[in-house]
Amino acid sequence: KELPSYADSSISISISGWVTNLRSQRKVIFCEIRDGSPVLLQVVIKNDLIESARASLCVETAAEFTGILISNKSAKNGVELMCSSFRIIGKSNQSFNTLKNYSTSFSTTELSSIRPLLLRDENARRIFYLRSGIIKIIREVMEENNLTEVQVPSIVTNQVEGGATLFELDYFGEEAYLTQSSQLYLESLCPVVGNCYSLMTNFRAEKSNTRRHLSEFTHMETEIAFIDFNDLLKFIELCLVSITRKSIDKYGNELRICNENFDDFERKFIEVE
Repeated sequence: KELPSYADSSISISISGWVTNLRSQRKVIFCEIRDGSPVLLQVVIKNDLIESARASLCVETAAEFTGILISNKSAKNGVELMCSSFRIIGKSNQSFNTLKNYSTSFSTTELSSIRPLLLRDENARRIFYLRSGIIKIIREVMEENNLTEVQVPSIVTNQVEGGATLFELDYFGEEAYLTQSSQLYLESLCPVVGNCYSLMTNFRAEKSNTRRHLSEFTHMETEIAFIDFNDLLKFIELCLVSITRKSIDKYGNELRICNENFDDFERKFIEVE
């Protein structure tokens, strides 16, 4: 976020990251690196650095690049780094270049064996950034509505729903389960801290090969006192619309890249009498 402020100045900066894309031409090398920022930074390598860069840089090389930032409207974040020197921190392997075509070049078994590398893909990175941002928005909306976040156990001894959907485990000789829901804990904590919510991982042991059945998922649940059913419906609508609206306002472009049919969700809920 701070990089554009250094553009077109004489200040030399150093940035460490992993090579994500590499295009080598006769007199110049264009190298895109990721340093943990949502947007890749383009590094331009010329002149005396060309040969050493060709010999040592490839996809997934970890390196530190030093140089001056210049404005470039065609670059992904409006700036690019004119490299004056670079230092290899961690070597990579030329075979990783084939990961760009992993969807057609590898079998499902091979894909699972290189999962840590596939997470570095642009789409996977985008999903992690979106999850992080949307979770922050959920917490923001809950705070705006005066709900207190509580952390509750993931290992439980009781069943919230059907016993057939529980992951059973041996808890030091006693029978226990991975929780399906924080509901019972929230009911106990509501008289303690007032209106509250939890946002945590829950588990359901429903074996299925469809994308609609998840064994592990992030679950937000709330418990609110002194309301009637109509109040509950209004609160649910308020939360869903607020969270979705804020997410679209802040991450609309990224959401539509992940799902081009994403709905802006501005309409009011239809109430059934």
